[in-house]
Amino acid sequence: MREPVLNSACVGLGLTNMDDAISATMDIEQGLISLFSSGHILKQLRLHAPLHEIEIFSGVTLYDVFLEICNRTSDRGRFLMLMATKCPIDKDLADEKLADLINWRLTTHPDCLSLLLCAVSDVRIPISLSWDERWATSPLKVTVCRDNNKSECLRELYVHNVFSFQNAKEIVEIFNNDILNSIDLFNFWDQKGVLFPRLKFGPGVQNDLQGVGPEIYRAAVGRLSELNRAAVEWEISGAASPTYFSKVTSESGATMKKFGNRRIFLSAEGKNETFEKHAWLPMGHRLHLRELHDTKLIEVGYIGTHLPTVSFH
Repeated sequence: MREPVLNSACVGLGLTNMDDAISATMDIEQGLISLFSSGHILKQLRLHAPLHEIEIFSGVTLYDVFLEICNRTSDRGRFLMLMATKCPIDKDLADEKLADLINWRLTTHPDCLSLLLCAVSDVRIPISLSWDERWATSPLKVTVCRDNNKSECLRELYVHNVFSFQNAKEIVEIFNNDILNSIDLFNFWDQKGVLFPRLKFGPGVQNDLQGVGPEIYRAAVGRLSELNRAAVEWEISGAASPTYFSKVTSESGATMKKFGNRRIFLSAEGKNETFEKHAWLPMGHRLHLRELHDTKLIEVGYIGTHLPTVSFH
């Protein structure tokens, strides 16, 4: 899991008034919520200075922006403020790690410890709070050099860079695909919480996946990724129900009356629950699910062959 770091090299660039600062900050916050909800970042943001010392534009600090967001809205700004509280750039970093950073520097921003920390680490990601187009790119190309016995070693590094909600969603997909490509049917169950943090699984799904074969398994994993993304956006939007990215339908009343008992599966809590909604899979297979409205999670109860309906049995 990665740790976000506020990119001090670009904080506030292009932001000249409170409305712009609020818009940019809330956009970044949505992106961080997406990354956190997908299980890719820790809920803490390393800072190069206290909030009240990080100036966004003339005379206005990041702390001022957070307060104004909270005053104007009922539910925005608090997630990012919580992430940013009491997490300085060097907190919990081992002395040898900090000592090693002294030997490195950025060629373009030599005094930017926050960006350097991300460039030489595999577990940190820069957060660029700026409307300057130079920082609106990901991955971000960073050139670092190291002085070793008076001989400079240059390295060009590329780091994922969060600068908007939209690009954070794209990074989530990249991270998800990296994980998906590293697992197979045999280690899926142990990795499901990392892959799909907004999904729950009934215990029967493990046996279901082992019996569907490689082609259906791959299709099911792709569909689960879409469901997890729908659950993430459901949580962020606060809507009454999720918006799905592929076909998810409900059974007819006639089917539920005649075959409703065939849609009852054991839930993650060990209770018999009805999983009426279903997503389509190749070769007549189905993935049955239910929406958990209290927590805005989606639970999967069955993956397998088409269950009987009034028109198919």
